[in-house]
Parts: sequence; structure tokens; C-alpha cells
Amino acid sequence: MKETERKIVIQPQFMVIPSLACPAECRYCFGPHYGPTMTKEVADAAVEFIAHIVGSTGQRKLKVTFHGGEPLMAGHALLHHILNALAERFHPDATGLSLQSNLWLLDNEFCLLFRRYGVEIGTSIDGPEEITDRQRGKGYFGRVMDGVHLAQRHGLHVGCIATFTTESLPRWREVFDFFLAERLGFSIH
Repeated sequence: MKETERKIVIQPQFMVIPSLACPAECRYCFGPHYGPTMTKEVADAAVEFIAHIVGSTGQRKLKVTFHGGEPLMAGHALLHHILNALAERFHPDATGLSLQSNLWLLDNEFCLLFRRYGVEIGTSIDGPEEITDRQRGKGYFGRVMDGVHLAQRHGLHVGCIATFTTESLPRWREVFDFFLAERLGFSIH
């Protein structure tokens, strides 16, 4: 390969929405906070669709992100079903699995499931408690941090999304200091 040529690697990213419902009521959220949970039949069809796209395009790697609403509201059985179906279709080394969740419903069973299937965890927290609760609702911070700490006790890495608003932007230093003190990686929205 010549120096001027670049090999382009395409890795499709699929987003699976197991539940449209969400118990949080963040002020700036565009989600409906209510809605159905995916059925096993729809989950199977989603996995078949992913397999069809990956197979027909010759991809060797793929990413699947569980998003929502709140994906944990779909429950242990459905998420286990989907993760197992993906594992049966795709080699673990070729599959990047992630979850974007507020972690309010995270428990030991979910943690064991995510460790087993190598699911990376992402959550949304906007910085220190006062800033986060002002933007996302009273008590949001504590519930998310409980989930973060539980995941960490299970050896799971948690990354964060911090949303800046006109109210929190002037306090950017407090936000950055919070993530540094907690040793949490974060991206900015």
C-alpha cells in the first residue's frame, strides 16, 4: 500500500431500543418517558436485520448500542435474550456492545450479564450533584452515582455524557473537576 493510500475500515453501528420508557424526566430530554418494551419477536427480527446487513456488506466488525428511553426497563430476560442471540451470530472479538443508561435500574444481575457479554456502559450525568439535579431532576445524581459505583464494584467501566446548558456552561470548571475527582471519562454534549 502506498503512503498516500489509506485503508478505510467501515464498522457499522446499530442502535437497539429495547424500551421507549424512562423513569427520569430530564428537562431537556426529547424522549417521551413512556412507551412499549420490545418483544422477543421484534428482538429476533432486529438481530436478523443486523446479521443480514453485516453479511450482505461483508463487514467483519460491528457495534451495537442499547439505547432508549431507558434500555434497562426492558428487563433482564429480554436483554439476556438479545445478547445471547448476538453472541450466537457474531464472534465476540468482532462485536462491540454498549449500553447507554441512567443506571437507576442497574442491579447485580445486570452487572453479571454485562460482564459476561462484554457490554460497555455509558450514562448521563452533568457534573456535581447540584448541577445535575438542577438539569435532570431532584435525586437524579444520587441514583446515577449508585449505579456507577455498583458497576465499578463489578469491574465494569462506566463512561459519561455531560450535557452543558446555558446554566451549567459558566460552571464548566466545576464539571471538569467533578469528573477528574471521580475518575470518570466523559464526553460533552
